[in-house]
Amino acid sequence: MTSSAGPTASSKTRDNRHLLDGTLWVFGAEALIVPVGLIITGLLTRRLGPANYGIFVLAFTLISGLEWTITSLYGRATFKLVAEATDWRPLGATILRLHLWTGCAMALLLAILARPIAHLLTEPALTSYLRWLALDIPLFGAALAHRNILIGLGHFRQRAFATIGRWVTRLVLTLTLVVGGFGIMGAVYGCLGASLVELLINRCCVRPSWRGSSFPARQFLEFAVPLLLFGLSMQLFDKTDLFFLKAMGASAEQAGYYGAARNLALAPAIFALAFTPLLLSTLSRLLREEKIEEARYVSAQSLRLIFGSLILCGLVAGCATDIVRLFFGVHFLAAGPLLAWLFAGASFLAIFAIVSTILTAKGQLLYPLLLSVPLLLLSSLAYIGVIPRYGSIGAAIVTFASSALVAVASLIVLQRLWPLALPWKTLLRSVLIAALLCYVASILPSGSWWPILKLPLMGVAAVLSVVICGEVPLSELLAWYTKFKGDKSSAPGQSTV
Repeated sequence: MTSSAGPTASSKTRDNRHLLDGTLWVFGAEALIVPVGLIITGLLTRRLGPANYGIFVLAFTLISGLEWTITSLYGRATFKLVAEATDWRPLGATILRLHLWTGCAMALLLAILARPIAHLLTEPALTSYLRWLALDIPLFGAALAHRNILIGLGHFRQRAFATIGRWVTRLVLTLTLVVGGFGIMGAVYGCLGASLVELLINRCCVRPSWRGSSFPARQFLEFAVPLLLFGLSMQLFDKTDLFFLKAMGASAEQAGYYGAARNLALAPAIFALAFTPLLLSTLSRLLREEKIEEARYVSAQSLRLIFGSLILCGLVAGCATDIVRLFFGVHFLAAGPLLAWLFAGASFLAIFAIVSTILTAKGQLLYPLLLSVPLLLLSSLAYIGVIPRYGSIGAAIVTFASSALVAVASLIVLQRLWPLALPWKTLLRSVLIAALLCYVASILPSGSWWPILKLPLMGVAAVLSVVICGEVPLSELLAWYTKFKGDKSSAPGQSTV
């Protein structure tokens, strides 16, 4: 008994560290969207002017929506099935072909409909840009197929490197071409070049066959459809607050405040975007290998991590006005109270994302859907009842309450289907620390240069409070540091050519 306990504990720690290491890499790579997006937006708004920039935003929003559909349709199914496969190559070939077929079909349809869409939006110049950007859809689809296979195989760092290559390429190409006088087409070429570079980097790490395979596409799609419906429900929920706010009489100025607060509340969503695919891949592999206790441990530690992140809600709530002033200036101070509620809502939604990922890994595909659809319906009814009376702040509170409700409901469902040792002490500590940080931050001075000093101080206080409470043991930090030093001279993982 004693001899077997040691390896089990060691494997638990190894799996947990591999997951956390991959999360840090992928989160860091995905977080590049913030500085890159700000730089590109600043350049385009100044170089193109409001009218041309508006045309580009219309075209890019439509393209990104179509590409997001591919992500929702195939993403989670790829992570799980690749992680469970003893030989991923036949499945990988099927996944690549499905991505290419879908991307080419969408690109062809968009090219045909580009002129009617431009006519509907009363922007004839939009036709050419839509047709050029349609070329990005199959490129993105192929790159996405490789990216998802890497995650399913557990090669998280390579996935992060490809994303870094994408964002750096897009930044360099866009800056060079727009400044060089290519205008909107410079931004279009930047998007195309970024997808191509990401595809080439991914292709160096993993090479699924371009030809047919023995794995039936129908079997893959039967697994993917419930996850697609779940993804659509969550995306609709993510956008209904602003839609209802504007549709029910809010001014453009109020919508601007709300939109600014939503943009600043993206951090939990970016973390969930980086973490959940890696978690799904890890749990699927452990369950395939019948390492049930290790899978339970990783699931509980993942929930402990996201429970601990609730501390940031207190930090953001106490410093909301200072954060808005720092990023958007004094004209957007009305977004401060909205940011506090929306950030907390996004944090609870991240909890739901992790729970739904655990349920998916267990093969319980319908439960995330059964939770997300009522969330969408109930929140829509609440927006209709609350917004006419309370406006923007009412919409933000409904978003928070709906997110908290679905998070709690998902935890209850998880405990009934697959009982875990949930880290309730972590949750309690996080709520208490968040309340304390919020109080301290709210009584400190605000305005002028204070945010530059206040925000770092409160951030340090949050980190120290987590360490003092034992949520991040010093021994674990030392082990991570030792591992990092050992990895610096080694390759970031094995290639799966």
